[in-house]
Amino acid sequence: MARSWEKESRGTMFSKPSPELNPSKSIGPRKYSYQQLADATNHFSNNHLLGEGGFGQVYKGLLDGEYYAIKKLKNFPDLQSGGKLQDEIMVVSSVRHKNLVKLLGYCNEGANKLLVFKYFHNKSLSSQLHKSDQNLDWQKRMNIAKGTARGLEYLHEHCDVRIIHLDIKSDNILLDDEFKPKLADFGLARFFSNAATHISESKIIGTRVYVDPFAIETRQYSDKSDIYSFGVILLELVTGRMPIENGVDIVKWAKSRIKKALNREFAAFVDSTLRFDHTEMYRMIFCADACISNSPNLRPSIKKILQALEGILSPDELSSQKGLDNGVRTRGTEVVSSDNCFRVFRVSQRFAGTRQSGKSTRVGRFYVCNS
Repeated sequence: MARSWEKESRGTMFSKPSPELNPSKSIGPRKYSYQQLADATNHFSNNHLLGEGGFGQVYKGLLDGEYYAIKKLKNFPDLQSGGKLQDEIMVVSSVRHKNLVKLLGYCNEGANKLLVFKYFHNKSLSSQLHKSDQNLDWQKRMNIAKGTARGLEYLHEHCDVRIIHLDIKSDNILLDDEFKPKLADFGLARFFSNAATHISESKIIGTRVYVDPFAIETRQYSDKSDIYSFGVILLELVTGRMPIENGVDIVKWAKSRIKKALNREFAAFVDSTLRFDHTEMYRMIFCADACISNSPNLRPSIKKILQALEGILSPDELSSQKGLDNGVRTRGTEVVSSDNCFRVFRVSQRFAGTRQSGKSTRVGRFYVCNS
């Protein structure tokens, strides 16, 4: 897919850089050598492997007497893993929120690209829901839903430049010692200007079962893509089902059953191991349905979903405000082209210099809308 920003001419830096994106505003993550991280993980032994995703493996490693999670990126020349490392460092270093994982260190030596995070003994939501002998009780599940929504609200609505995550899934929600959620893995994240309604990509981004069907069809992504993925998370919390179980994905399974659940007939829908508050359960199911059953421009913002989970908004109020709140930045059915967005652009340049192209200004490896 051709992009209008491919032809570039020199421009100027936008006048007021976001303090969230300014490396000089914070100390930043620590740089490690490859040898240090190899020694910490017993040379990336399978005995230390915590998990594996499309872009790499995560290992448990011992550094300075403490355990850390060390993410080793796969070396895909066509995807420019160096660019991906810088993408994730840039995003994670620019945000500060109690429900977002904090980047502590990195390594960038030739083909060796690694990231260092705090190690969470409770691992991920996926591990606790689907691989643990201990059942997550209802209060923990509700708190995980609210905490994840708060982290996502921060990205969508409180950063100087919005960030869309694009890889929301239960594997990427880490749980601390008190089961408080930390949204992780920003390798696919995009910065997203207020003037843009979507970004366009040539391929599907994210893990298929969590990806908005609209995005699969059109290759257009927005903050509402994250909303759909969050709806899938809510389904996992409510039902206890895996994203794909017996060859059936959880959304297809839920859609034939959710109507009865919304009539408060919970037995065939809700995890049978749970003892729960019926009002809270209804709220979560209603929010899940609002996330997965509507076209993107009719989905509520994450702010409104959080208010509904907390009981601040009633389900009827949430339904009446779909597409009308500040979290929805569309102009009717108008679509703004992808050159109007501020996005990670995967090239091997450093974070310096500016170039201008049409309606967007390139700042090093990034684009910002000139609205």
